[in-house]
Amino acid sequence: MSAAGLLALFTWYYRRQLQAENPRNFGKTPVRFNSILIVMTTFIALLAVQFLWMLLIVNHILPTPDNQAAVEAATNQLPFWNNAYDVFLAPIFEEFIFRGFFF
Repeated sequence: MSAAGLLALFTWYYRRQLQAENPRNFGKTPVRFNSILIVMTTFIALLAVQFLWMLLIVNHILPTPDNQAAVEAATNQLPFWNNAYDVFLAPIFEEFIFRGFFF
């Protein structure tokens, strides 16, 4: 409930901020194929780096991070809510906070 309330508050504040000042005209220009291609290429590159990093850890070339056991224990306690937060809520809040408020 608190996450939904915060998300609604951030959405309201961000829309209000865009109405007051929008020098780059966000939301007023159509999405182009070139923009989608850049996003997809970056996503694939990030996945490749993550996969390579995982292989280095699994093959014991890089050490396992110290906090990994704590993260796995927390995920096992409430798997549905942790996954819901990790997949849906965290990226939305991150975009609102860093892109919406700081930029």
